Amino acid sequence: MKQQSERYDVTIAGAGPSGSVLAYELARRGLRVLLLEKSKLPRPKTCAGGVTVRASSLLPFDFSQIVENIIYGVRLSFQSVPKKVRTYDKPLAYMVSRDKFDYLLASKACEAGVTLQDGVELLDLKVQSDRVDLITSQNSFSTPVLVGADGANSAVVRSLGLRRGFDYGVGLNGNIPVAGDIYSQWDGLMGLDYGIPGGYAWVFPKEGCLSVGAGGLARDAKKLRPHTRQLIRAYHLGQ
Repeated sequence: MKQQSERYDVTIAGAGPSGSVLAYELARRGLRVLLLEKSKLPRPKTCAGGVTVRASSLLPFDFSQIVENIIYGVRLSFQSVPKKVRTYDKPLAYMVSRDKFDYLLASKACEAGVTLQDGVELLDLKVQSDRVDLITSQNSFSTPVLVGADGANSAVVRSLGLRRGFDYGVGLNGNIPVAGDIYSQWDGLMGLDYGIPGGYAWVFPKEGCLSVGAGGLARDAKKLRPHTRQLIRAYHLGQ
């Protein structure tokens, strides 16, 4: 098997938030880290892009330059029927676009010394007694430690046969351009709609648009699109 010219202490599959932040922390502690991402960064991601205050407190660096809206309140509804609005004096969450957010995290990891290889897909792996042999879309190499942080369609999970026994979720999200008077009704507010088994729907204000979507269990995937359309109509955001 062809060996990579450089040796890394840890290889992480997936340059999402968990993979990039872990890579950053390990590199700052003196480890040589390789970060693999199957798509070229920046890349879009099906995600509403809400970062809670608690989650933001765990990030080891500032990301305010890419925050598109700061959330101070929640507009609650049940099956698209509005219930109440709750507002607070302190921020609840920060709205970001995942392409910008993930790219920033990966860039911070690189600044800490991480080697990023994007556009490189992990195809298969074999666990040996002292290493993991990886086959990617560009080359094959070995690593002493492999971390799978490559999301719901994880190549690491698939290769190790770990998919059995999980209740998988699915989500859809779209960005709706809205007029200024409608956007002002959502500035600083996020909408959370309940009634989907194992999930919820949302309205998140971004820069010049509203991210609207829904997520739930995979077996209820057919319900997500009509539920999202119902929410859009309930708030007069479109058809």
